[in-house]
Amino acid sequence: MLRTALSAILIASFVACSARTIERYTKSGDRYMQARRYAEAIIQYRNAVRLDPQSAALEKKLGDAYAAYQDFVGASIAYESAWELDESDTGTAIKAGNAHMAFGDITGAAAVARKLLRVNESNVDAHLLLARALLEAGDLRLAEQELKAAIALAPTNALAYEILGDLQRRAGNVAAAESSFNTAAKLEPSSPRPHLALASLFLDNDRVDDGERQLRTAIELAPDDPDANRAYASLLVSTDRCDDAEGYWLKASKGSPDASGTLSLADYYVYASRPDDALKVLTPLTTDRDEGGAARMRIASIYYDRGEPDDAERLADQVLAHEPDNMMALMMKSRVALDRGDRPAALEYAKHAAKAAPDAPAPAELLATLQTPARPAR
Repeated sequence: MLRTALSAILIASFVACSARTIERYTKSGDRYMQARRYAEAIIQYRNAVRLDPQSAALEKKLGDAYAAYQDFVGASIAYESAWELDESDTGTAIKAGNAHMAFGDITGAAAVARKLLRVNESNVDAHLLLARALLEAGDLRLAEQELKAAIALAPTNALAYEILGDLQRRAGNVAAAESSFNTAAKLEPSSPRPHLALASLFLDNDRVDDGERQLRTAIELAPDDPDANRAYASLLVSTDRCDDAEGYWLKASKGSPDASGTLSLADYYVYASRPDDALKVLTPLTTDRDEGGAARMRIASIYYDRGEPDDAERLADQVLAHEPDNMMALMMKSRVALDRGDRPAALEYAKHAAKAAPDAPAPAELLATLQTPARPAR
């Protein structure tokens, strides 16, 4: 009897201790999320999930952390785990589908949407998710069917008209696309998205003034939106207003959820003949999980252009040690070898670069140049 009582006390103590530990991990993860320290948040939420694997709420928090960290594979797994634990949470299911879309898993996104629709044919978000997946798969006819179903269920859904406009644009129907994007803008007047879509449509059809007006509207609605600022900065550069673009590139860099905004800012500085400013923003990125190699190769290009090939090659070697098929590093090695008169080595690096990136024009052009017999000296 005493042994049973002691066992009960020990079990109760363990459960209470475990609950406190889960709470501690969860609160720690919440703090890291607020501080935008997403890698640390992931660790804390994973610890909490390990102790309470049946908690849909914890899996959802883990999914949100992965998504903020731009790890959409991890996000999709966590969101689907949360959905399995709570099948009534269709919002988390849609998040799972969106995560699949974000890393290019169209089949996975469509599977999530179809599973939702088997349970509830009136799920508008599922129709829209399936429409996006079908659109990316190139099936415009079936995508349009899903959009028509969504609009019939929710005629004031702005996203449905945005996706419809994208479909019409891909089909070459510019007038219809413009109409759909305008409808989306009217339905969601505070959103910059329809205006960005209109701007892109206009600029692609040489309506520069109309495109610029839409970009300005988008920035007025969302002054810190990285996509709006990046698009407007690009327009300013392309229309010979380079000096006016810096502030927008800075906002794009600050608001970007990953390092891509800072890389674009560095590219702008190089284009504007300000390599020292480019180096200032690139150097901290060299340790970035995803873009460290890209940052190093941009620095290497600056060194090469300055006439410092040894430093450029050193950085290329660092990148190739971790990414042996990095196209930019292989091309840098090829150029440095050619400058040193080692044409066979330059040719081998160029061949490797072209094989690593068969659709990229730059390595193909370099390879063609190297394969052209050198003219004999006179």
